[in-house]
Parts: sequence; structure tokens; C-alpha cells
Amino acid sequence: MSKSKLYFLFLILIFNISSISSLIADDHINFNLGRSIEENLISNVNSASDKINSEPNILNLDQKITDKIINKINSNNIKNSIRNINDQKNTSNISTNKESRFFKYFNYKNNPINWYNSYLSESDIQNRIISQDISISPSSVNLPSGNGTVEMGEKVYQSKCLSCHGTEGKAEELDQEVESLRGGQNSIKIIAFESLSGGLGSLNSEMPIRSVGSFWQHSTTLFDYIRRAMPYFEPQSLTNDEAYAVTAYVLFINNIITKDQNINADTLQKINMPNKAGFIDSWGPDWWRSWIHQKYSIIFTCFLLIGILLVILFARKLTQNKKYINIIKILLTTTIFSWIGIFHGIPIGTQKVYNSYNDVKLNNGDWENILFEPIFVILSSFVIITTLIWGRGIFCGWICPFGTIQDMIYKFKSFFKFITFEVPNNLHNKLIYTKYIILAAIVISAIYTSGNNLLMEFEPFKTIIENKFNTSTILILWSLVLLSFVFFIERGFCRYLCPTGAALSLTSQFQVINWLTSIKANGSKDSLAFAPRCPTKAIKSDGSINEKECILCLSCQIVYNDKNLSKRNKSSIRKKRNNNSPVLGKS
Repeated sequence: MSKSKLYFLFLILIFNISSISSLIADDHINFNLGRSIEENLISNVNSASDKINSEPNILNLDQKITDKIINKINSNNIKNSIRNINDQKNTSNISTNKESRFFKYFNYKNNPINWYNSYLSESDIQNRIISQDISISPSSVNLPSGNGTVEMGEKVYQSKCLSCHGTEGKAEELDQEVESLRGGQNSIKIIAFESLSGGLGSLNSEMPIRSVGSFWQHSTTLFDYIRRAMPYFEPQSLTNDEAYAVTAYVLFINNIITKDQNINADTLQKINMPNKAGFIDSWGPDWWRSWIHQKYSIIFTCFLLIGILLVILFARKLTQNKKYINIIKILLTTTIFSWIGIFHGIPIGTQKVYNSYNDVKLNNGDWENILFEPIFVILSSFVIITTLIWGRGIFCGWICPFGTIQDMIYKFKSFFKFITFEVPNNLHNKLIYTKYIILAAIVISAIYTSGNNLLMEFEPFKTIIENKFNTSTILILWSLVLLSFVFFIERGFCRYLCPTGAALSLTSQFQVINWLTSIKANGSKDSLAFAPRCPTKAIKSDGSINEKECILCLSCQIVYNDKNLSKRNKSSIRKKRNNNSPVLGKS
């Protein structure tokens, strides 16, 4: 048999196998996932989806209604009516001549449908809408004419309101007779209603009384509610005068107006309710409520941040005493770690920034959801501003909770004298660029990846600080790996892996203040033996400071400025400082 015949037989065999497999699959594979779907339901869904795909309806809320659009709506309505009538005629076997006369009668070109009903003019429709629109805005718009007094309102209240709201608006337990009057099915149940009066100044107590006088914001809202929904068993049965009168009586029993005062459309809107300023919405947008509720937290956070600024501004003087500056730094960083990391659990890093960006994107550029987190907003603003002024060091050395954790691990290791691995300078100068590669990978993945992004979990901030190890096993293991890494290399994550530090390092190039004192070593290798210890190895071989790696720990400044130090390295540094004029290096 020739090769061509074998080739065709092979193709036929493959075709038969694939056909049989598809038939078997159609017969036996069930993707119902535990639920049987009826065939008619599937056909309805398919027909509906085909209709949607063939005739897409786009809702344009910004489009203005013009005469052209009105005619188009009329024409569509007539076409639908004609289609329905045509179906009815086909079922009832009406003759073709009658159908033509019917279509001619409903021809929209000859007989256009009026946008308004034929027996109502535009002004009549507007009057009907006004008569049915009984809503009253807080700005007193749409208040009806009428007048009511407290004396008249007391009589109406006694006859129509007393059974539910009690004497002078105070909550009472209702017996079964009153409950039966209200139409309740369970007449045995005893009900106590909310008080209409009293409770002024009780909103901040453990048992607040939300009455008209203590809680309600606008007097017009009271009138609107009475006219719209009262009495309970016969709403909208009160006249405007009766509604004004009951409003006057309720305001009187709350000591808001006097007994001789009349209430009407003019006087009602001039009444200032006792709790008018107690509603935050009257002060600003919705997110402002979170700021007001967390005002003490905001004040304390600002107090801590101001403390950091004061230390940085007076660093030259404070570093003249090693003992004092170390105590200040330990107290400040520990308090910030406890406040931000433990109490609030705010993981400031790439993941938090990415989530905030997605939130803004999903809300079409609206920042309101982010503004509901005042502590995060304040910290982010502080970090951005201080990074542009002093570089990355203020965040990495003083605010970052994970940076404080690394310092605590190093202190613990030093106390128990565990082994510390020091990376050689040649290798260190190459490894510091790793964090920039990680940052680039995270940015690229954020652009081209949708859904869960595993690279966003590279920083252990969320796992340790926000979730407190209450998360997936793989993230916990990754966090433990990083903690083990920084156990052996001081600030190892900050040096080589932190993408947030890399981003702030790039921003540090625009800093405007470079104030740290550095000593030029003039290329002498002997001077390196007396160089101050830097946790991130930010001091170069020539004695200058690498501003991209400096975390403003102030260790070098203590060595340079503390006059009480009498060690050999201190005297050597002073000697070099006298021989070589001090140079202001970048930080």
C-alpha cells in the first residue's frame, strides 16, 4: 500500500475517533454541578441572549429628550402595537382587507400619538404632579399653606395620636385594647413606643433617647412625617392645618417653641432644632463622619508624626548625647509600631497602594472610599511629603512597622549573641539592585494581570501586620522565611528585597534637604575600620552616605556628634574631621 493511501486512512481513523468521542461526551458528560436544568429554560435563556446581542439597548442618562427622540419613541410604540394586533388578527382569521384598513387607521404618520394625553394639557399634568408630590425637603421647599396652634394641636393629638404615643409624647406600655385599636393581630402583646419628647443631651449616654427634641435635625421633617404617615391606622387623613397644629404641639412638649406661637410655612422653617448641629452630614461629606469619630486617633497619630519631625529637625543637638537619643528613638518607634502596626494594623506598602488604586479606578476616580481611612490618609500624605524633603529614611527608619520588627529581631539576636552574617561590600553593592527588579516585576504584573496577583503578597506586611498570621499557609511560610533571613542579616529585607523601599529610594532623588554629616576618607582603607556601623551599609568606602539606602537611624550622627564618646574610633574620626572639613552628604 502506498504512503498516500496510508496517510488518508490515518486521517479517516482520526476523524472517526474524534467523532465517536464527541458523541459519547455529548451523551454522558453532565456539567449541571448538582442541579438539573430544564431544556425550555435553556432555550429561553438562549433566545433572550440572542435578542440582547442582536438589539443592544444602551442607556444614555446624559441624552436630552428632543422632538426627534419623541417621534422615534412614538413610532416604536406604534410598531409594537401593530405587531401585537397583527398576531391577534392571524389567530382570529381576519381578512386582508380589514387588516389593511386597520394598519391605515393606526398609521403613525397620519395619526401621531400625542406625548401628553389628549384630554390633559401640559399645565394640567404639572398641576397633578404638584398635588401628589407632598414631600418636604429640609430646606422647606414645597411647604403648603395652613396654620396651626399648640392648643389646637393638643386636641388633635388627644384624639388621634394619644393611643400610640402616650401622654405628652412619652413612651408608655400599651394594653391589648390599644393594640386592638391599632389593628394588631396579636392583641396580647404589650408594646412600648419611642418617646416623642425628652432625652435632650442623652445621645452620648449609654441609654440614649432619640426623640424629636433630642435627635431630629429639621422641624420641616417632623411636619412632613406627620402629614405623610400619621395617624398610623389612617395616614394622610389630617388636613394641612391639623398637621401644622400637631407639629406645633410636638415642638411645644419638647420645649422648642412657646405655647402662644403659631406654626405655618413661614415660621416652621425658621425654627432651629436642638440637635441640628449634631448631624455630621450638615458639616461636610460622608467620609467626614469617620474623621470626626476617630478624632482622638487622628490627634494622637499627628502627635507621633510631629515627634518624628522634631527629632529630625533637632538631630544635630540630640545626637550629642547617645543615651538620650537612643531612649527617644526606642520610645517613639515602639509607640508607632504598637499604634500603627498592632492597634490599627495598617500595612503601608505596595499592596495597600495597589488596593487603593483599584478602589479609585473602580469608583471612576472617586477618592471617597479611601478618605474613610483617616489614619492611612494622614500617614500616606506624611510619607510622600517627607520623602520629597528628607528622603526615604523617615518612613523606613521610624514609621514602617516591619522595619521596627527587624530592629527588634536584631536587638534580640545581639542580646543572646547569635551569629550575624555580614555581606561583603562587593556583593552588597550588587544585591541592593534586587529590590528594584522586584518593584519592576510588581508594577508590570499589576498592569497586565487581573484578579489575584501573587506578587502583591511578596511583602509580608499584610500577613504579619494586618492579618497577624491568620491567612493561608503559603503566605505564613513565606513570612517566616523572610523573618529568618533578617534574623541573620541586619535589615536584610530593607537592604535587598523591599519594593516599597525601592520606590521611595527613586523618589529620594528629588529630596531638597541633605543635612547628614559625613567624613571623606580620601580613599584610605584604614579609615573604614573606624567608620560608624550602619544597619543598611549606606556609608560608602569614601565615607559619603548613599541617600538611596539611608534610613535615618542617626547611628553615624551619634558617632560624629556625641562628645562623651572616648573610644578609639571616635578620636580617629575627630582627627579626620579636623584634617578634612566636614562635608554635607545626602541622606
